Amino acid sequence: ARDLATHHEEFGDSDAEIRKLGIRARVHVFLEEPTSSKGAEILFLVMGTFIMLSVSTMVAQPLMSPPGTDMSDVEKKVWYILEVFFTAVFTLEYVLRLLVCNALGTQTICRFVIQPSNICDVVAILPFYIELLVSSDGEGFRLLRIV
Repeated sequence: ARDLATHHEEFGDSDAEIRKLGIRARVHVFLEEPTSSKGAEILFLVMGTFIMLSVSTMVAQPLMSPPGTDMSDVEKKVWYILEVFFTAVFTLEYVLRLLVCNALGTQTICRFVIQPSNICDVVAILPFYIELLVSSDGEGFRLLRIV
């Protein structure tokens, strides 16, 4: 939030001023400031929708296929595809934000990583990768994603 306020003070809001920024800085503004452009606003809405859909699938899956019951291969595949899709989208978004977090010179990578919202992002995507590494059913890790 502070780096965006600094951005407004230094560069203003006009499209011409944003175009003067380097590519990393423009990507930073696009990803972090929904009001910077129509595309940034759409991305913000799409990501919010994906978050709600991801949480909905996390809640719906055990209701539709309760633990202890056998899921069909099709059910397993559908849930897995949804999990992979959402994890890939959220991972890409986080990595892009991490790569450009210091583009305006108002924030360090360390400061970005320790921000509570970014810690929540990592905690949400990490269970998928831990499951891949340990090859477990991962039920214990799934609840972390809702955080």
